[in-house]
Amino acid sequence: MNGPDYAARAAAGAEFLDEMRPGWAEQIDLADLDMGSCYRCVLGQLGGAYGGTVEDLAIDGEDEVQLGFMRLAGEGGHAWQMLREAWTAEIVKRRETTQAAAP
Repeated sequence: MNGPDYAARAAAGAEFLDEMRPGWAEQIDLADLDMGSCYRCVLGQLGGAYGGTVEDLAIDGEDEVQLGFMRLAGEGGHAWQMLREAWTAEIVKRRETTQAAAP
């Protein structure tokens, strides 16, 4: 049995943010990124607090998990670290693309 695909979740969430909040990746402090924190996670850093940003972006409970912003309760504490790593990869990818496109 395979475990959750955190990379796919973060990729889906990153694509969602690309559409909803262009340039979002530049606003994330990777050194402070903590997916288990309501204030230091991706959405917390973008909007001040997780709950408010979820509301602003009209994300429902199931989408929170599928877009990599939240873990399922049964996934355990390691899920936060796995999500952090997956989000870091997505952010770095976007920053490298932005830098390569800059004149």
